[in-house]
Formats: sequence, C-alpha cells, structure tokens
Amino acid sequence: MIATQTRALLIDAYRDLNSRKLFWIILILNVLVVAGFAALGVKANRITIFTWEIPHDIPVAMFVYKWIFSFVVVGQWLTWMATILALISTASIFPDFLAGGAVDLYLCKPISRVRLFLTKYLTGLLFVALQVTVFTTGSFFVLGWRARVWEPGLFIAIPVVVLFFSYLFSICVLFGVWTRSTLASFFLTLVVWGLIFGLNAADRFLQQADEIYADNAARAQQRISEIDKTIAQAQVRLDRAAAATRPGTGTSLTAKVPATQQVVADAGMLRRMQFDRARLARTADQDRPPQWVKTAQPIIFGINTAVPKTQDTVGLLDRVLFDDAALKATLSAMPEDYRTHGWREHIQRMLNVRSIPWIIGSSVAFEALLLALAARRFCRGDY
Repeated sequence: MIATQTRALLIDAYRDLNSRKLFWIILILNVLVVAGFAALGVKANRITIFTWEIPHDIPVAMFVYKWIFSFVVVGQWLTWMATILALISTASIFPDFLAGGAVDLYLCKPISRVRLFLTKYLTGLLFVALQVTVFTTGSFFVLGWRARVWEPGLFIAIPVVVLFFSYLFSICVLFGVWTRSTLASFFLTLVVWGLIFGLNAADRFLQQADEIYADNAARAQQRISEIDKTIAQAQVRLDRAAAATRPGTGTSLTAKVPATQQVVADAGMLRRMQFDRARLARTADQDRPPQWVKTAQPIIFGINTAVPKTQDTVGLLDRVLFDDAALKATLSAMPEDYRTHGWREHIQRMLNVRSIPWIIGSSVAFEALLLALAARRFCRGDY
C-alpha cells in the first residue's frame, strides 16, 4: 500500500515536471554540450579539434584533455549553468503545490504529510538524476571515442552531482515552504549558494596558504640560482676584458672599441642582476603566511565544516579521473615551464584534498537539518 502510493506520487510529480518545456530544453542543452566536447580529442602528444591537430606538442596531453572535461564541461556547465537551470525548474515544486490548493487533494488521502513532503523532494532530485544520466552516458562514449579512454568510474558523476544539487535544493525547499514564492525561494537560494561558495573558497585558500607561500619562495630561490649563474658569467667576461686592456698585452686600439662596448653592457647587466638578486632574496626570506592567515585558518575551517562543501563534492569526480599515482607521474613528467600555465599548481591542489567523510558527512548533516525544518513547517502548516 505504502509503496504503491509513493510510486503513484512520484509518477504524478514527474509528469508535472516533464510537461514543462524547460525539462526538454535542459536535456537538449546537455546533449549539445557533450557534442561540443566531442570536437576535442587526443592524438599522441597533441590535442585535436575534429581532424585538425594543434601544432604544439603537450607532454601531458591526456591530463590536459581530462582537465578540460573536468574543469570546463563538468565544473562550469554541469555544476553552474545546468544547476541554475535545474533550480529554476524545480524551485516551483513546493510553492505551486502549497499555493495552488493541490495539497488539499493529497491531504484528504490516507498519506502522512512527512511522506508527502519527502516524495515531492525526491521528485526534484529525480529530475536532476535523469539529466545527469544522459549527460554522463554521452560523456562516457565521447571520452572513449575521442581519447581512447574508457572510464566506467565516470558514472559516479550521477550520484555526485545529484548529491551536490540536493544541498542547494534543500535550501530552496526550505525557502519555498516558508515563503510559498517561487521567485523568492530561487533568488534566496542563489544568495545562500554565493555565501557558501565564498566560504568554501576562503577555506581552500587558507588551507593551501602555506603551500602557496612556500611555492613562491621556491620560485624566488630558483630564480636566484639562475641569476647567480648569469652574474658569474658576466663577471668572468669583465675580468677577461680588464686583463686584455692592461699595458703590455698587445691589444690593438681597434679591438678595444667593441670590447669597451661589451664591458659597458656587461657592467650594466651585472648591476641589474645584483639588484634583482637582492630583491628576490628578500622575497624568499620574507615570503611566509602573515599572522592573520594562521589566526583565520581554524575559524574559517570550523564555520566551513557546518555548511555544504559544494565544490569539494563535485571535486570527488576528479578522484576517479585522476588517481594519486597518475597525478604524481604527470607532475614528474611535466616540464618546468608549465608552471606558467598553472597545471603544476592545479595538480598539487588536487593531491591536497580532504577526506570524503568530512566532505559528504558534514554536508549531508546540514541538508538533513534544513529538510527537518522544512518538513516541520510543511507538516504544521494550515492548508
């Protein structure tokens, strides 16, 4: 009896969502995004666009290709634009249900308000799950076709993205039950999402502050070593020029003119290099996190523990695409000049992640609290 009622409620709620054009618009957009990513491929050490190869070798081409999929396709489209569109589609579930009088028809049936509330909530998650399933299935075949990489673990994106959306949807449901307004619940959810994103970003920055400052100091030290070599070479040329111009060396007057120009150039370069070295030495010595960073780290971490970890949750997909061994191998194979492209820092951030129980456990606890408050409001409402 209970299973039959619940199934009927889910089917009825899904039909309501399915009848809206936005469901099909988002589905088509997901297909188009996957088709657009299919234009990119990997061939040896080069990224290809359709059949054209980018004329530059990339020693870590496969990593770059997966990074584009993870950061751009999943990170930008699926967890930003598609999520906002999904919120627009599902934000009206509870406000319309409560404001339109439809709740009266359900309450006259032998069904508890808690089960009715949870069934409507699961309907919104089902909407997202269907969209993500289509997206993930298409991405699985695109990666296999264009990069010869078959990643069954990619399907973990379905529960991960649904879980990520559930954090935001619980906020939207609470505001929807409280205000009974679709617009209010949607925009308030965006505001809270922005605050959570900022808090998550601050926590990640403070977590990595020591590494950031240490990396800057290491770069300064490496540059000092390069400057020392240049200074030594310039000093050798100056010493040779000075020895060649001493009386009795037999150097002709015509040979002294270009030698003098070289001496002036070397002397000027030597002064500039010595100035740069002194500046970099101060940077390497003083480049450490300020006191306010160390003070703020535990405070922000404590606050961040109490709220959903949206980006960290989506980042769990990276643990499937890039295991630690592959990341370390990529890091060792990467040329030093790739520092300027940010790949090295990105890999180091991916290796420096927090535990899954902390990410998911604290986020789900926050979601459960909001759902409890929303359910309490829903069950005690006078309809």
